[in-house]
Amino acid sequence: MLACGALVMTLGVQFLMPLGELSPETPGLAARRTRPVVIPPAPAYSAILAAPIFAPNRLPAPGGSGMPGGGPLAGYAALGAATGRAVATGVVAMPGGQVRALHRGDDMEGWRLVDVNSARLTFERKGVRHDLLVGAPAETQTPATGSASAADQ
Repeated sequence: MLACGALVMTLGVQFLMPLGELSPETPGLAARRTRPVVIPPAPAYSAILAAPIFAPNRLPAPGGSGMPGGGPLAGYAALGAATGRAVATGVVAMPGGQVRALHRGDDMEGWRLVDVNSARLTFERKGVRHDLLVGAPAETQTPATGSASAADQ
């Protein structure tokens, strides 16, 4: 009870005492200069708006491989890859517009998926390896090692 009375008395003294003078600015400091706000111009996004990336009707570019004879996986394109500790999945666009998710070890037209990383999907058949680069159109795919002959296809 005595402590409450002391606190109330201290609070009353605080209100009754005049405020001290505000300290003047230190004369040794330079005046603050405000920085002008610069807003960069917005780039034109008309090309992006004309062909959005995630449009439901967007399909891989048609065409075959740039290799003579159509290449071993002509018309196939790697759309994406997802890798984790225990699993790796690649998404491949097949000729005709079909899209298929493949896991390491799955077969596609006789080609077995042997490696998946964020940049490429590696397929193998009869000792011949072929990479599909993620995001590259089907006509620009090139073999990783070896060459695919007519007997391998």
